[in-house]
Amino acid sequence: MLTFFTILFYLFTNLATAKGGDKNAYDVETWKYHGYALVEAWVGRDAINVGDLTGAQLYNTMFKALAGRCKQNKANRCDFSANWQWTETRYVKNVNRGELASGYFAHTMEASWSSEEMRLLLFHAVAGMMGSLTFGSTNCYFVPNHSQKFCNTGDHFRLNFPDHDGHANHLWIKLWAEGTNGQFKCCPTRPAMNNALEGWKDEFNSALGADINKWHKGIKCTIGGMMSCEECGSKCDSCGSKC
Repeated sequence: MLTFFTILFYLFTNLATAKGGDKNAYDVETWKYHGYALVEAWVGRDAINVGDLTGAQLYNTMFKALAGRCKQNKANRCDFSANWQWTETRYVKNVNRGELASGYFAHTMEASWSSEEMRLLLFHAVAGMMGSLTFGSTNCYFVPNHSQKFCNTGDHFRLNFPDHDGHANHLWIKLWAEGTNGQFKCCPTRPAMNNALEGWKDEFNSALGADINKWHKGIKCTIGGMMSCEECGSKCDSCGSKC
């Protein structure tokens, strides 16, 4: 279980960079729309425990959390980049003994949208990407005496779209969790995230007034600058709680 002092220490040391980085050379490009795809997504490579909250359950939980927190408003934006929201899950306290504990993962968020349709699509997209990362066993593991699998996602998701009707379109979330075990393999699981975004192709084209024949998505793992997984090679295939 998260202790009060654990939470305070984490918040004290991370609020200054709650958006997921210092916007330095490492991740400065992840906050921009570059124009190489209709949707440009960046995923952090550090592993974050979402526990046994996986698949459709993770998707539904995250969509409700994001949409419920960041409601439609006159400014068409919200900023909770310095405020953590907690989601209950479980984590593995001791892998070898199969010892579990109740815990949480948390997120901050910042979003801007051009329409109510786009606002909801942003949340569907990130929730779908997170859920897709827990299908199969690539980012998951089992522990003795338990049938459920425990999974990890990346530590941030940043989706950038073109401006539309005078409004920016983006969603940036950062995640944190206690008790992360195992690995997160961002580069090898990009196809799963691609498939999650593909399901909303028609809706994104409609919301952005885009030509359906120009639909294209670009998912990158945050390695440094504009470096791709292919350029980095096998050394970038997986990370633990820290790359």
